[in-house]
Amino acid sequence: MEAAQTPYPKDVADQRARYSRTLAKRLPDVLAAQAAYEAEEKGRLAAALAAREAEKAQREAEMRLHLEEKERREEAMREQRRLMKEEQAALAEKLKADVSEDEDKPKRARVEGGKKRSKKERQREEGMIETSEEDDGEAKPKVKKQKKVSRQSSLS
Repeated sequence: MEAAQTPYPKDVADQRARYSRTLAKRLPDVLAAQAAYEAEEKGRLAAALAAREAEKAQREAEMRLHLEEKERREEAMREQRRLMKEEQAALAEKLKADVSEDEDKPKRARVEGGKKRSKKERQREEGMIETSEEDDGEAKPKVKKQKKVSRQSSLS
């Protein structure tokens, strides 16, 4: 009996068998290289994750400090406003007391139907200035002084 003839060349089958033996020999090395790469990649990912976590923690700490500082400033502003309101209330109370004291004092009445008096008239009424018999409270007309005109001598 003769060997049956194959639909493909015999060399192709031998070549495939050798290739599979070569792959089987290289497999442990390839698997070790792949495991090393995966371990290295896993380490890089862990380092990046740790760096991101540290950066996130730092940002949160900065944000917390910023918020605390902002809260301190707001508290100082509230305290300042409270003090200003207290001071304003005290001034209003003092002003109210001053106004009530002023209401107790008699007000000066205007003379001659509400016309304003000059300072000299008020002082006369209050007795600060003594009046003479000639000065009956009537205003004297002012006399204008004439300016001296100087003549320039012409030198010709």
